[in-house]
Amino acid sequence: MKTTEKQIDFWEIYQEQDIYLQLIGATNAFGHPMRTYDDGGPLWYYEDADGLTAIIAAQSWEDAYSIMEDEFLCRVPMEYVHEAYGLYLLSPCLAFNPERITWDVCDDVENTRTSFQSETLAKAYINELMQSDRDLVEGYGYQSNSTDSGIIEYCQYGERLVPVTQTLLSERGITLQVTQD
Repeated sequence: MKTTEKQIDFWEIYQEQDIYLQLIGATNAFGHPMRTYDDGGPLWYYEDADGLTAIIAAQSWEDAYSIMEDEFLCRVPMEYVHEAYGLYLLSPCLAFNPERITWDVCDDVENTRTSFQSETLAKAYINELMQSDRDLVEGYGYQSNSTDSGIIEYCQYGERLVPVTQTLLSERGITLQVTQD
């Protein structure tokens, strides 16, 4: 019979023992600092295939994931927002036909390539497409607290958010830094 290990929960410790613990940091097995965020409650461990790891204290899985999106994922700078919509501006290539210089806009969603006689026209076309009722492509999402472009980039190769247990801390070599009030 498989037993489920208990999740570490600072709020529960406070209620049972009247000890208030606050997460102030964490280090991995190599002694490097990990990203942390304390919103109170059970601890969650986030990792993705790109190497991002974090410990988050939050009341629920949904709260922890939302915090991860808002605090830890990469924000897409304004100059690269078009890529989040599957649009790419290709610089002119003189090798094929030096007489006909064009700027091409590739649309990964519609699988099209449109040529323009100037970079200004090509960028105007990209902006027009982004303003239309167009969804973000896979791997991008909107950030709830919206800074800069308001778009974040997800790891496309896998991620997980799981409860923090003593076994997980031991297996990963994670050390928590907490304060007690």
